[in-house]
Amino acid sequence: MLLTGCVCVRVCVCVCACVQQHEKQVREKKRTLKQVKKSIAELMEKNSELMKELESLNVAVNERRHIHELSGGQTRRPAFFFLLSLLWAWF
Repeated sequence: MLLTGCVCVRVCVCVCACVQQHEKQVREKKRTLKQVKKSIAELMEKNSELMKELESLNVAVNERRHIHELSGGQTRRPAFFFLLSLLWAWF
């Protein structure tokens, strides 16, 4: 008795379809991974720029704090509040 190979052909087609589907999923995962790595690189660059900006702002704040301490801690009141205090005292 000789089999025509129907079962064998069906199994082979099924296996081939599974392999093709797996390869497609692997390609999609690799593409996603590439996009995530690209996003990470962009975020790292932005983070680096923000860190530089933060350092310069920190220097500016420290300079102003030092000037404030040298002036005896006195702050100048804006003209609006000065005028408001005059008006309040007048009424």
